[in-house]
Amino acid sequence: YPLNSIMELRHKIQDKQLWLDKHPGKEGREGLMVLVKSSPQASYKQVVDVLDEMTINQVKKYAVIKPELTELEWISALNVYSPGNWLSVALH
Repeated sequence: YPLNSIMELRHKIQDKQLWLDKHPGKEGREGLMVLVKSSPQASYKQVVDVLDEMTINQVKKYAVIKPELTELEWISALNVYSPGNWLSVALH
């Protein structure tokens, strides 16, 4: 999901956690894995804010990884490189 704000990220995480609560698998909520892929335009503060959200929402599994070239092309094609659009997050 390309995201525009920390609040949007928080809502996505909480929605996924609620879904996992209703459909518990082997790990339930604890099994949520968040992949954080920041765009080249992302600031250090923005990445730290995202990591803070992992703590606030008690996400136990997350990784900050470099986006693939095809993902950067996809984001560019969507024309989402505005000042507010700096992050892509995969919730698994």
